[in-house]
Amino acid sequence: KMMNHTMSLRNAFSTLPLVDELTAPELTRILDLYNIDNKAERATVAETFLAEWAAIYFNADSCSDLEGTDQTICDYISRLENHDTMDDDYYPLEYPYDQWLHERTSLMRFYYNNDGNIWYDQVYWIGSTDHCTWWGITCNEDHSVTSIVMPNNEMRTASEFPIELVQFPALDELDLSGNRIQGLIPGELCDMGLTTLIADSNNCHSGCCTQVVPK
Repeated sequence: KMMNHTMSLRNAFSTLPLVDELTAPELTRILDLYNIDNKAERATVAETFLAEWAAIYFNADSCSDLEGTDQTICDYISRLENHDTMDDDYYPLEYPYDQWLHERTSLMRFYYNNDGNIWYDQVYWIGSTDHCTWWGITCNEDHSVTSIVMPNNEMRTASEFPIELVQFPALDELDLSGNRIQGLIPGELCDMGLTTLIADSNNCHSGCCTQVVPK
């Protein structure tokens, strides 16, 4: 099988006549060309997947059909260079990309809707690294967000508690205390039964928070 695969690579990438002996340098060159070609093919597949995913999620044929924050997030999500996890030399097909992209998109909404550009700490946010490495974010082995801990981070909202947080089904720990967040924690978030939910007194209502920080 190895010999057959080597010969198929030779036929695809080598210009030497078939009668010539396959030397080590020529085999190295063939393998290099194969890797380049294979990576380009994977990139094309990934780019197509991202474009189709964004079109379905935003219900738009093109990001240019959107406006404001939706357009910004759509542009980001649909570009392969913004996702190191997918732009690696090898990425597993069994990786939960749909769920991962949903949570990545929700984190971006959380950032843009709550003045993320002025947060005290925003290391890696809206970069190309896996969002599980973004400051304040922790994920489990299934790559789902389980913890968002960002106290005293100059976060502020205009009128309501960040509703985007209900988009993380595996979330078990949340601490947004010490920020300038308005509104009560939505009932949907309270009903998720988080083990740890720390918030300021103006955000908590009866039985929701595990720890209330005086405001």
